[in-house]
Amino acid sequence: MRRRRGLALWLCAAALSAALASFGCAGGWRDRAASPVVATPLFWHAQAPGGGGFYLLGSVHIQAVDAPAFGPEIEQAYRRSDAVVVEVDVSRVTPADVESQTQRYATLPPHLRLDALLAPDTRALLARYVEAHALSAERLQRYRPWFASQMILMTELEAAGYDAALGVDRAFVDQANGEKPIAGLETLSSQFAMLDGQPLELQELMLRDVLLRSDDLVAETGELLEAWSRGDEAALERQIFEPLEEAPELQSFYAALFWQRNAAMATRLIELAGDGQTRFVVLGAGHMLGAKGIPALLAEQGFVVERVSPGEASLSPDVAAPPP
Repeated sequence: MRRRRGLALWLCAAALSAALASFGCAGGWRDRAASPVVATPLFWHAQAPGGGGFYLLGSVHIQAVDAPAFGPEIEQAYRRSDAVVVEVDVSRVTPADVESQTQRYATLPPHLRLDALLAPDTRALLARYVEAHALSAERLQRYRPWFASQMILMTELEAAGYDAALGVDRAFVDQANGEKPIAGLETLSSQFAMLDGQPLELQELMLRDVLLRSDDLVAETGELLEAWSRGDEAALERQIFEPLEEAPELQSFYAALFWQRNAAMATRLIELAGDGQTRFVVLGAGHMLGAKGIPALLAEQGFVVERVSPGEASLSPDVAAPPP
């Protein structure tokens, strides 16, 4: 039986990555360590029927300090945009907000422990992992399975040099803060609620997936980030959506994590486009893929959507460059 790929990695595309990033200060993308590699990620221009529109950048929510730089077409698009749009505006998220939402959605009642919610084999996997990594068992026991899975995931990735504070969306939020208006399509609360709303059986599956594949997470993250860096749409679709093909019981999870959110975010973007402005939109790359991805949903509503080629100097004749 093949081992599912991607489920654990893309859990961090939702609530926890935004929460962790709120504690750090990544700086804008121009402030990162110099890299000889130039990323050519998924990037589109979408022109609204009535004027205005979007530059759509598919992002990753976690990176290493030596992550590749962006080409000039992305910086040019950012400069030409009137505002920035992200999933959650983490510039407005405080540690108190994170603590409040963690208490509300991720923390078990005082009388209940994580082990009480798990099957015996999952409890054994967790105990072995905690012992091998010298983690605080009591701390993990306070949390619901979905949150414990993300804590373990981030422990593995941070030990390998990855940091949620270096995520692409966070970098552009930091760059725009005080420079351009920032709009969040979702809230930290809505993302936490989405994960906490998953059935207990699925939450345990998330935790088991991380525990069983802990030795593979870093390598798989590297593969995913490499596919993102070169804008390989087919490879990203394969890595992100392969688990659904292998385990149809994940249908409701994918619907909640991607398709329902895609539809809601596309609706909000269409509303924003009504004022004729051009916005720089940075959303997780998984939200940009396929017939249910945001570029496709905008095209269905009459937007003219075109992939931007690497190094392209003039992104749209309809967008005037700002004065020097």
